Amino acid sequence: MQRRIFYLLFPIAGVLLFQSAQAQSIVFPPGPIVFPPGTATGTVTAGTYAGNINLDGTGIPTQPLSLTLESGVIVNRPSGNAVNAANITLQGPGNTPPSASVTITATDTTITNLATPSGNNQSGLRIQSSGAATITATNTNIDVNGTNTNNGIWAIVQGANVPPLAPVNATVTWTGDHITVIGTNSTGIQAENRGFGNASVDASGNISGNAGAPGNTLLGIKAGAGSTVTGSFGQTGDASVIYRSGTINLVGASFSAGIFATAPGSATITTLSGTTITVSQGFSADIAQEGIEAFATNGATLVTAASTILVNGNPTSPVADFRSQPKAIQVQSNSGGPAEVDYTGPGITVHGGGGLGIAAVSRSGSVTVNAFGGIVADGTDAVGILADSGTLRNAISGGLPPASITGPVQVTASNVSAPGQFGTAISANGGSGGVTVNIPSGGSIMGGW
Repeated sequence: MQRRIFYLLFPIAGVLLFQSAQAQSIVFPPGPIVFPPGTATGTVTAGTYAGNINLDGTGIPTQPLSLTLESGVIVNRPSGNAVNAANITLQGPGNTPPSASVTITATDTTITNLATPSGNNQSGLRIQSSGAATITATNTNIDVNGTNTNNGIWAIVQGANVPPLAPVNATVTWTGDHITVIGTNSTGIQAENRGFGNASVDASGNISGNAGAPGNTLLGIKAGAGSTVTGSFGQTGDASVIYRSGTINLVGASFSAGIFATAPGSATITTLSGTTITVSQGFSADIAQEGIEAFATNGATLVTAASTILVNGNPTSPVADFRSQPKAIQVQSNSGGPAEVDYTGPGITVHGGGGLGIAAVSRSGSVTVNAFGGIVADGTDAVGILADSGTLRNAISGGLPPASITGPVQVTASNVSAPGQFGTAISANGGSGGVTVNIPSGGSIMGGW
């Protein structure tokens, strides 16, 4: 029977605890803190750490990994991933059992690298796992600075768990005062499942991002399922986001979104009352700013939002393709799934050419928009509410056959204004399913000139 040995590391102020199968060399702060190979469980106690913290499951691919940051941990990292736990030994149908889960738990933690503006591929809390990836961060604040591909929190399922292996999930739960990220192709919080299973984010707190330079993609929150898997087994993963409190504020980069959920199955986003989402153009070439977007390859898309949403888009965005225009809320079902938006927030405002307050689109499924907060889209060729089954997704088919039978389209709205040149308050399009537009008594619907 192998005896377990416990080690102590003394940082600038604090203690590291871990258990290992055998003694290994230890690197003390201010350099990186690396748990020895074979370590399954690591605990970092209160203190200031001037290097990165890494738990690597090398040699124990089927043993669950767990890294805990106790209350009062401060990580002032120079570059790279501040806190990382990884077990990336790939498994598949011929290699069972699959790799075990990886978990990071952080409480009252502070992570920052604001002194290193030139780095890239950096994260505050990060997991790479062939099993489930779960990050729970409570009262945790993160600042990540760099040029591109930076993430405040990033939980990655690597995608090796293909059938007959069971599905596993990528999950992030965060509360805190703030997360800030700088750099293009960056994200405040990301749950990414590249395999067979779901991705979900539950967030409370302020999230801000700045691209810092022209480029693509800046996201406040992303839940993505099935991103690199092919085959029918990759069509069952779902993505979901719930944003409970705070403000999301993003500046710069094309195809930016405050909240984004994408999946082969269903994609669902919920924002609660009192939240605010602002997404703004940072450079003249930036296009496609979005407050909220849900995209499903085959399943349903649903956004239930009570946020105040402001989009400051490109004033001259192209209007030939709605995907390139600034939007407050967009839901798309690429196949026959339903697309639905239920908006009850204080108001939506979209500035920019071809701006869209709400866009709900399905290739052939039902489309429903219920909007009981005010909507203003004031740019040239703007549309307050766009609801479409069949027409638009058929036009951008992506190789799929056009839908010959489409679902019903229903819009209920009380206050929509598109006052700019060629502005349209409500555009509802459907084929065989029919179209219904309901305006409650006392409602105000106004197009442009």
